[in-house]
Formats: sequence, C-alpha cells, structure tokens
Amino acid sequence: MNKLIKLFALFTLMSSCQSQTKSVPLKNFEKELNKESINEFEKNSPLINFPSLTGDYKLYNYFKLFGNSGATVVYEISPEIEKILNSKIKAFKRIDNNSLVEQDSTYAFYSKDNNIVFPEIGSEFEELSPIPTPKDSEVEIYLIKSGNLKKAFNDETEDKNQECKFSNGIYLLKSKKKVIYWFLIYNDKNCH
Repeated sequence: MNKLIKLFALFTLMSSCQSQTKSVPLKNFEKELNKESINEFEKNSPLINFPSLTGDYKLYNYFKLFGNSGATVVYEISPEIEKILNSKIKAFKRIDNNSLVEQDSTYAFYSKDNNIVFPEIGSEFEELSPIPTPKDSEVEIYLIKSGNLKKAFNDETEDKNQECKFSNGIYLLKSKKKVIYWFLIYNDKNCH
C-alpha cells in the first residue's frame, strides 16, 4: 500500500511538472503582448477553458523576421468540445480553402477574397502527422474575428506603437479528431 501511495505521488508530481512546462511558452507569448492583444486572444477562443494537447507560440522576434507572429493551439475533439464547437461554429465565417494563397517565405497564407492572413499548421505538431496545410480539403477553416490592433506588443518591443492586423479562428480536422485555434498578428505588408 505504501509503495502505491509513493507511486501515485510521483505520478502526480510528474504530471504537474509537465503541465507547468507546457505553459511556459504561452506565458512568454503573453508577456510580449499588450492587454488588447491578450484580450482578443483569450475572448475569441471557444476552447479557452479546455486543456490543449500542444501549442506553438511565435514571439516578437518571429514577427520582426516574417511580419507575423501568434499562437496555434491543438485540442483533441472530445464529446464536450464537439458539443461546444457545434453550438458556436454557426457564428463563425467559413472560409473556402481554394481562396487561400501561400505567401512566399512568411509561413502564412492570405485570402485573396478579403486580404486576411491565416497561419500555417506547424510541422512541430507530430500528432497531426502527416501535417496538412490550410489549403487541404480535409481542413475546415472558420474565421472567428479579424481586425486591427492599435498597439499589439508591450512596451519592451521595438515597434510597440506599430498598428497591426490580427485574425483568429479554428482549423477543424475532423478525420484526425483535432481542432486548432489560432491567433495571428501581422502587418499590412503581408497582405497582397
């Protein structure tokens, strides 16, 4: 019995350390954003209260290099998440995959219909292997919101007063039983 208690305590400790490690990239990402950006990131997520499988967070240095940064967070579609998505998805705008054009070396796509930029699905998401692109027909794209941010980054970034655009939404991968929530900050130069 004593060994069982120790084993349970060790498992609990390892689980809590693992979840704290996963949240470090998110904390670093949020540290670089101002309150308006964080608010848009959090309030538009239909799955903010659910644990994610993984996430990818592009920081301000990435923005300087490629003209965009943001977060893509992968969730397993559980019955509860599916119920929430089914109730909320009607309010989102469905985007035609064929309207997306891949941008040269910016790791993003833009919609030729409305000049909104969409993030790629990162190759670091091994649980999605083979990694689809937003143009793949198996990916359903839903735009939750797009707009402008008067000041996207906090006071410690060089371009703190640069006005940026943002988009956020979900990529629904029904065959893989996954959903990806994204929040992307980009500058106007990324719109073709």
